[in-house]
Amino acid sequence: MHLFTPFIWLAWATIGLAHASSADSSLIRDIEQGQLKGVQEGHSIHFRAIPYAQAPVGNMRWQAPAPPTSWQGLRRADRFGYICPQKNQAQVSREDCLTLNISVPSQPNTNEKLPVVVWFHGGGFVNGSGASPVFSSAKWNEENVILVTLNYRLGALGFFAHPALKHPEGSNYGLMDMIAALKWLQTNIDEFGGNPERLTIMGGSAGGMAVQQLMVSPQAAGLFSAAITQSGYGTSPKPRTREARRLKKASSAEELSIELAALAAHSQDRKLSPEELYNIPAQNFAETFPGAQLPFVDGISLPEESAVLFAQGKQHSVPFIAGGTSFDGNFFTPTPRNKHYIFSQIPNKISRARRLYRDDFDSSEAQGLGRLYGDIRYVHNAFSVTQHMPLVNQPGYLYLFDYLPPEQRNSFPGAPHYSEVPMLFSGSSSTANTLRAYWLNFIRTGNPNGEGLALWPSSEGDKRQWMVFDDEPATEKNVLRRKMQFLERSYQERISPLLQAEK
Repeated sequence: MHLFTPFIWLAWATIGLAHASSADSSLIRDIEQGQLKGVQEGHSIHFRAIPYAQAPVGNMRWQAPAPPTSWQGLRRADRFGYICPQKNQAQVSREDCLTLNISVPSQPNTNEKLPVVVWFHGGGFVNGSGASPVFSSAKWNEENVILVTLNYRLGALGFFAHPALKHPEGSNYGLMDMIAALKWLQTNIDEFGGNPERLTIMGGSAGGMAVQQLMVSPQAAGLFSAAITQSGYGTSPKPRTREARRLKKASSAEELSIELAALAAHSQDRKLSPEELYNIPAQNFAETFPGAQLPFVDGISLPEESAVLFAQGKQHSVPFIAGGTSFDGNFFTPTPRNKHYIFSQIPNKISRARRLYRDDFDSSEAQGLGRLYGDIRYVHNAFSVTQHMPLVNQPGYLYLFDYLPPEQRNSFPGAPHYSEVPMLFSGSSSTANTLRAYWLNFIRTGNPNGEGLALWPSSEGDKRQWMVFDDEPATEKNVLRRKMQFLERSYQERISPLLQAEK
């Protein structure tokens, strides 16, 4: 990430047409907004900081993203743009952050349009950007796949339901940003050699949750051809706005937004006007945020919790992969608030949970709670949603990532949260290569299976087939069977009012 002032940005971002004639034509693309010049690094050509929407500043702060404006001359696209406002950032952040980055092979060995994978970064919807060096394009471009990364609004700037404002298109502005980026790609990716009909969305943690939201958001219909969610959390309770169906004990999105606005304004007054809200510095919202941000069930952009919509057969009809890691809750800290969250998901069943997870609790209380948290939030989510893909006549592929490098096997009792992501992007071990081979097949065809790989069947109802990625990846039927059945029963009890109301 490069540090720069707004003046320097303007100077290098828009260069006069006089320079275009001498530029390497392989680095130039003509899109609707104007001309771009990328940069070649190794076997990849990168086009960075491309605006896919106007800057959401001033009175546009909590509005749906507006289409990007055009520019004159040749715009340099060789550096990453600003990251979105977030806590403890090391890079320059501004609200003018709605950009995407496209990496293409410099010498594709085919004349056909290339498949595209769009990666949504994680970070609890409060941190992260598409510029992270973890998201290297090298392995993808070597395989004739185009990689796209992007920024989207975070925290209260991205998810906000304050009653002083109008929210005609919903309250999930970060989600609206993602949809705007996908629409931009559908219009423009052809100019980069990409196939808009072979576009896969993919993300981990919050990015995995983003993929699940896109799978059920009506506005995202037709914008992608396949989806991969890694450690998403669609079965977790979400705050709800007044427009959504009521659910007992659910958090109020409006009350959360009022509280955050008052904190950001350093004010005891909870009745802030729209003008006062717009004048609060963006960084105030980032710095005062107490933890991870959850998307809102607003009845519009997110009509209902995503896993509930999967159970109702309201997800988009595209092939789908979902999974988690074997110790997905490694980062869990046993504070009273966090322990309350876990136990609220399994009310009156804590003793049963401790028996099922006895081996972990016997090791330590922290390990037991971490394993339970990871399974509740991430692994069970994948277990639950993949079974419903036959409702839309599409396969749902379920996995558990259980691989630890030899040097980590005395440090963790299982694969930590997000640990498959760096392996997927740049790993060179046998397990990393196998994992990436399945993903590449899926990105190209919608089916992860291929020559030289163990068969990975899709899940159908009670016939759940897991692909377990370990030293020797293999398909297994009864992975965590008793634990998943236990968590599924608890989950069904929580959402039963929503399912009954639908009937």
